[in-house]
Amino acid sequence: KCVTAYGVCVAVLFTQDCPHFKEVWALRELIVDKDRYETEYFTPHTCRLIVFAIIRDAHAYFRNTFQAGVLQQSYIPFPQSSLKAIGHHIENLTEIQRPIDFPKKWHSVGGGGQHAKGGEGGFGKALQEMERERGAFGAGGRTPTNRDSIHREFKNLLAPLTNADRQASLGNICHAAGRKFNSLPWLYPAEAPKDMCYQHLFGECQRGRCVRFHATKEDLDAEPRFVRALCEALKPGVQKLMDKGQHSRKRQWDQK
Repeated sequence: KCVTAYGVCVAVLFTQDCPHFKEVWALRELIVDKDRYETEYFTPHTCRLIVFAIIRDAHAYFRNTFQAGVLQQSYIPFPQSSLKAIGHHIENLTEIQRPIDFPKKWHSVGGGGQHAKGGEGGFGKALQEMERERGAFGAGGRTPTNRDSIHREFKNLLAPLTNADRQASLGNICHAAGRKFNSLPWLYPAEAPKDMCYQHLFGECQRGRCVRFHATKEDLDAEPRFVRALCEALKPGVQKLMDKGQHSRKRQWDQK
């Protein structure tokens, strides 16, 4: 609510053409969309980090000044504003890093409160052709049920991280791959990526009453193309995390 109220104030004072307003409002829309399903992600500490990111962006934006000569030009460029980095974390439900200048009084008691979670096409009939082009897999019609184990192909995808004893959530893998959940392939019963529970596929969904589509082992076995497409989309993220870990260990070795 505070982000909405702040966005409205910025629009009233500086119009909806203000780049800072556009960034704030885009972030607000993302929060509203994610909060429908991912309420546990928005802990008090995470919300403070989001608010602080907006405050920092506002300070950077509104401290810009123009000389009189610039104001007399036919085109006056707006200062730059960007909240895309924080939005990417929210999109993939990954942990928002606490900046060094974060107010101490805003720190969570106990030093925690942050989440590092992971998340968030149609083949067959002619009527599903458009869905296929958008990345949907499967013909639909199945009732979602809980699944006891991770699919073997997803285990193979995560094997490099698992064998190296490296912990990484699905959101971290997406972030490393430069992907968002809404750009991943999905099974047709979900209707869209936002309705697909990707955390469930990787054993991360802990919501007792998750409203997103939970694919069963039978669903995945029936659509191997979806499984392969999802693995291909996430594979660069796994590789990047592995490379990052190797570089980190090399630096530690060099310092000894």
